[in-house]
Amino acid sequence: MKKIFSKKTLSAFLAAIMVLAMIPMGMISAVAETRTLPTVPDGATVIDSAAKWNELAGTITSGNVVLTADIDFSDVTSKTLFAEFSGVFYGNGKTIKNATIEAKALIATDLKGGTIQDVTIDNCVLETTEGSSAIIAGASSTSATTISYCTVSDCTVTAGAQSGIILGAANKSTTISNCTVTGTTTITGMGANAAIVGKVNNGCYTLKITDCTIGENVTVASEDCSNDYAC
Repeated sequence: MKKIFSKKTLSAFLAAIMVLAMIPMGMISAVAETRTLPTVPDGATVIDSAAKWNELAGTITSGNVVLTADIDFSDVTSKTLFAEFSGVFYGNGKTIKNATIEAKALIATDLKGGTIQDVTIDNCVLETTEGSSAIIAGASSTSATTISYCTVSDCTVTAGAQSGIILGAANKSTTISNCTVTGTTTITGMGANAAIVGKVNNGCYTLKITDCTIGENVTVASEDCSNDYAC
C-alpha cells in the first residue's frame, strides 16, 4: 500500500493539531470573522479626539469622515457630530465610549442617504424627551441610507416615541446590516421603540435588516414594541 504520510510529514501534522487544540475557540472564531475595513478616500476629514469631535459637530453635512483613534468622552460632554449627513462616516473599527448624549443621537440626527459603518459605541447614556432618537442615528429621511457593522454595548436610551438603539425612525429606504446591540443595554420610550429600529414609516418596504444581533441582556421597555422592528 502506498504511504500517504512520511514519518516527518505525519509528525508535523500532529504538532499542528496540538497547537490548534491549545487555542481558545473564541480566538479562532475572531480570526475567521475579521472584517477587512474599507479603504478611506484621500482627503477625508479626520477625527482623532473628543475635542476634535466636538469642534466639528454640526459643521459637516457631506463628504468622507474617518475616526483614526478611539474616542473617550469621560471628561467632556459629547455633541451630535452631524445634524444632517449624506456622506460616509468611516468608524474604522474604533470605539467611542463614555458619552452622555442630551440630544437625538450621538453620530447623526438625520441621515440623508448617508452611511455610518464600522464603529462601536460603549458605555453611553442618551436621554431626551424627543422622538426619532437613537445612539447611532435619529432618523433616515432620504433613500439609500446605510448603517453597517456598528455595535452598541452597555448603553441606556431614554427617549420619546419612534426611538431605537441603532436607528430611531426609518422614513425612507434604509439598510441596516451586521449590527449588534449587546451588553446590559436598555431602551425606555413612550411608544414604538425597539432595539434596532424604533419605527418604520411609509411602509415596511423602506427598511431592510440583515445579519443583526440582539444580546440576551438587552431590554426594551415601551408602550408599543413591535417584533417587526427587532424588539
